[in-house]
Amino acid sequence: MRNTLGPVPFTPYHFGPALVAKAIFPRTISLRAFAATQVAIDSEPLYRMFAGIEPLHGPLHSVPGALLASLVAVLAYAWWARRSGHVLGWKAIADTTVFGALSHVILDMWSHVDVARAYDLLGDNPPPDYEATARFCIYAGLVGAFMLAGRWADGVWRRREGQN
Repeated sequence: MRNTLGPVPFTPYHFGPALVAKAIFPRTISLRAFAATQVAIDSEPLYRMFAGIEPLHGPLHSVPGALLASLVAVLAYAWWARRSGHVLGWKAIADTTVFGALSHVILDMWSHVDVARAYDLLGDNPPPDYEATARFCIYAGLVGAFMLAGRWADGVWRRREGQN
């Protein structure tokens, strides 16, 4: 069967809001754990795309399914962190993956018809707008990148002042 749902925004679009969250909560949000969550959730439409199964978005794009994917991402990230020596607390990993799971469902609900239908409880919601959601994510990414650059520059400035 042919994909009639239009473009599918894989993981990169979801990073826009994650950069803002990282800038606001630098010790709580891990971009690596966030990425693990996005990959876990988007493995479903990727598989369905290659298998020719519609709709592309299934159970992992529901809140319970996304939270299950979040749990898988926590375990995968913890395994990787232990092997690589990367240190991050369980609370930060859990916070990040839950944020990643819920934001993923919300963003896909705004941009994909098959996900939006699952949440259209009242029947009068506007149709999903892929382009508007993509613009939102890109703008959020730019804002987040500037915020992170500002945090970095502030840290450099403070370290230089401390050396004088």
